[in-house]
Amino acid sequence: GPSNGSEIRWCPSKADGVLPTVLAAHPAMDQGFNEEIAHSNGIRFALRYLGIEAFASAAFETLASGSPQLLHAWRPSMFLSRLHTRGVAIARVMLPSEDCGDHRSDGTGDWSCDFPLQSLGKFVSADVAEDPVVKAFFQHFSIPEKRLASDTRSDALEGGGIAELLAALSALAPEGATRRATADEVFDTACAWVLANEDSGVKWSAWIEPRRVPVFADTLHWSYPYPALAALLLVAVLYIVLLESPWLGTTLTPSSIKRIMARNST
Repeated sequence: GPSNGSEIRWCPSKADGVLPTVLAAHPAMDQGFNEEIAHSNGIRFALRYLGIEAFASAAFETLASGSPQLLHAWRPSMFLSRLHTRGVAIARVMLPSEDCGDHRSDGTGDWSCDFPLQSLGKFVSADVAEDPVVKAFFQHFSIPEKRLASDTRSDALEGGGIAELLAALSALAPEGATRRATADEVFDTACAWVLANEDSGVKWSAWIEPRRVPVFADTLHWSYPYPALAALLLVAVLYIVLLESPWLGTTLTPSSIKRIMARNST
């Protein structure tokens, strides 16, 4: 479709008159789904791709003002969490869920349903993949979409899922901010979640076999650091006995030095 600066627009073929505009982030995301949904369901609307940053800003300002607006956004997402945190009410448009048809990335398929669910992936560095303990942890680790409704714990992150994490992350941003979260904000929120759930019933340590380390080096053992101190003392004694003692016989004692000094003075 025609472009306007950094914006990219799409309209159904043979579109006459003024169509309602659906705000979207970027055509590279979910390629072809919106176009196929429009064609397959006979919905007449125009897509207005603004880019990720501009989409968040324009959509937030429009919805916060109370003006009617259609938009395309993933759930859960940082954008929807910020709207919820600010008390902006939105309604989800439900699409068919059966006989969905086939999707093609170029938008020429006959897909008619809502967007398919996508599972989050786990990405780790090569160092983590080679560590059997950390690797086993990440293989077992999972996080729900949101906390159970029956969970009434006071800490919002304790037992929380992706929705609670995004809400906590959104609360760190200034009022009305639509920027992406900073690296420090992401780290602080993730750290707070780990601390809140460290002893919340999930026995993470049961997922993996403990590392085999000598007792004097085991910082989690009840007797630490006394075995380490005893080991250092033993090393010191052996050093004195095996290395220093053989050399003591070849050195002069204080009494020998006094006798030598007395003979030299006469």
